[in-house]
Formats: sequence, C-alpha cells, structure tokens
Amino acid sequence: MMSILNCRTEQPKAYFEKLEKTKVVLERQLTGKVDDSKAEKDQLLKEINHLRTQLENLKGKRLETKFDNSSILGKPPLLNNERDQLLKQIASLES
Repeated sequence: MMSILNCRTEQPKAYFEKLEKTKVVLERQLTGKVDDSKAEKDQLLKEINHLRTQLENLKGKRLETKFDNSSILGKPPLLNNERDQLLKQIASLES
C-alpha cells in the first residue's frame, strides 16, 4: 500500500521539478531577450542622434521642427499644369 501511495506522489513531484527547471530556463531566455532589446534600442537612439547631428551640420543651423503657419489644408489642389510647372522648377533647382 505504501509503495502505491509513494508512486502517486513521486510523479507529481518529478513533474513539478521539471516545470520549475523549464520556468528557470524560460526566465533566463526572457531576460536575455529584454537585455538584447534594450541594447538594440540604445544603438538605434545613438544612430538617430548621430544622423541628427550630421543633418544639423549640413544645414549649418539647428534642426527646426516647427513650421510656418502656411498650410495646404483648405487650399484647392494643384491643377495639372501648375503641378507640372512646379515639378520642372524643382528639377531645375536640383540640377
């Protein structure tokens, strides 16, 4: 009788121990992924700041994030002729 009872309690114990080991492994993996994500985020922020600095140096002034009040909202869309003329002007300025 005692061996049957002992067998019944050993199986859940072994299963519980296996679950505990799996939990530890998964927690370590999660911690590693979180650390990797933080490192990747930090690297991206460094790259963004570097690019921002390069852009500021190219412009010769600080980066403006505010724009004038001129907005295209409420204005009628450009006609094809106006759009073509505008594109030609932009192309001539770029070359």
